[in-house]
Amino acid sequence: MPHAVPVNDARRSLVHHPDFRRLWTGDALGQLGAQLTYLALPVFAVKHLDATEWQMGALTAAETAAFLVIGLPAGAWVDRMRKRNVLIFSDLVRAAVLSVVVVAAFTDHATMPLLIVAGLIISAASVFFDVAHQSYVPGLVGLEHIVEGNSKLQATQSVAQVAAPAIGGALLRVVTAPALIAVNVVTYLVSAVAVARIKHREEPPSPESRRPLRTEIAEGMRFVVHQPLLRRIVACTGLSNFGSAITNAVFVIYALRTLGLSTAAFGTAMSASAIGGLLGAVTADRFARWIGEARVIPISALACVPAVALTPLASHAALPTQALIIVGGFTLSFCVVVY
Repeated sequence: MPHAVPVNDARRSLVHHPDFRRLWTGDALGQLGAQLTYLALPVFAVKHLDATEWQMGALTAAETAAFLVIGLPAGAWVDRMRKRNVLIFSDLVRAAVLSVVVVAAFTDHATMPLLIVAGLIISAASVFFDVAHQSYVPGLVGLEHIVEGNSKLQATQSVAQVAAPAIGGALLRVVTAPALIAVNVVTYLVSAVAVARIKHREEPPSPESRRPLRTEIAEGMRFVVHQPLLRRIVACTGLSNFGSAITNAVFVIYALRTLGLSTAAFGTAMSASAIGGLLGAVTADRFARWIGEARVIPISALACVPAVALTPLASHAALPTQALIIVGGFTLSFCVVVY
């Protein structure tokens, strides 16, 4: 039977729930490690492996391919498994793959094909981790705490997305990219240990109660397609992510080679971008109340346009390069988080 919070604890915060605290800790470290990986691998590729534009595009594609290829069936697959085991296995896979990269880097055997394969495997493991950490909540804490549990996990994910660039940027000022990747290994291992300490044991659904995988995927797709607002948000987000993926594929090359920024200066720009995201996280609710939720979404999306335009303008000789990158990154991160 699923473990639930005792009745007399139903009104207590999940901060007092030992197993949820372990899940929360593991999730925070796993999300932090994932965001650090997205920063460290491209920097390593450009600075240490002299990656070409095509190779950086392949690396970016590898880091995101799993979300497109297995994103839909992953949810249905995870529902057939023990979520705790999925989380632990995902962390260990990511730690093992990055360990290989670290060893290869420090022995001068690292190659771009190795990084691309590593990005692909880590991407797949991250999909399963992201799906499992939220679907684990109902059975772990009980139905009356689902909203609080998912809210805490989502807040942690948002903080990791905006804080990791700041942490990674600060570390890149004093350590090399391979050393930062080694830090990622530690975060994944500690995350696995935290989740492994969860005492709750869930029972996966019996095979007889399962519906066909295709049926479950189609049900989720129909829900999105039949909601006009969701359709528009998915279209806007999809187009934005498509453009961002193109930009991110060459941004590190552009910053380090074309603009001539040092790794330390690049780290400073990433830190400034993260501050914009943190400010957006703190003020998003206030903006939504002031402007209205229906307006704040398109306004924040449109505000991304001038912020993005500052990046190519930074190559103009008469303009302050690093300042434009910092202002653009700060503003873009703010708008994205508010959106």
